[in-house]
Amino acid sequence: MRRTIVAILATLALVAGAVPAGADPPTQEKLAPGFPDFENGFAVFINHDRAAVCTPEQVAFEEWLIELFAFFDGEGPDPGPPPPEPAEVEGFDELQVNFKETKKGAVVASAHGSDLYIELWPFVEDAPGVGPCTDTSEETGPWATGTTSYHGNDNDLFGSETRGNAFGDRGKASLTDNEGGEWSYDFRFHVNSKCYAPEDGPPACLMVVRTLTPQ
Repeated sequence: MRRTIVAILATLALVAGAVPAGADPPTQEKLAPGFPDFENGFAVFINHDRAAVCTPEQVAFEEWLIELFAFFDGEGPDPGPPPPEPAEVEGFDELQVNFKETKKGAVVASAHGSDLYIELWPFVEDAPGVGPCTDTSEETGPWATGTTSYHGNDNDLFGSETRGNAFGDRGKASLTDNEGGEWSYDFRFHVNSKCYAPEDGPPACLMVVRTLTPQ
């Protein structure tokens, strides 16, 4: 469940950090989406690379999270206050961001782009699942790189609570692995805050699809 929460928060952050409330026309923003692919064992970087996000500040923050979860689990001391928040990562290319405010005050947002850079980095053994830097090792290099489409959406971006919050992202990538193999990679994530969520598992309506197919 912890890993599911991390993935959900990452999806929310990719748009919320870039779109101001009350803006009217579509904007162009250099967003840098990313997510963990636990099914296939990769950290996925879209429109940026590992080097851009894995600054000393980001690594320190992830290491603090690991210590915090250990504290909550009764397996370590209180790590104290968090380190300084890492700077927002800027993407390589601009994505188009659209949004519209409903009569009840919910901001509906979407972001999309095509032919964006993508790279997949293999997880280290026993990856902690708190962030892409501690989940991977710079010594290995990416397993594959390529280009991808991307579409992210959120129907209540700033949490107006006037409606159920449905949000997610999706895309389709063409990849070349480090041995020259060609792959197709489809990804989709979607969840709605109003759906049934059992105490011992993820929400019933949660959709997480990560399909890696050789070409």
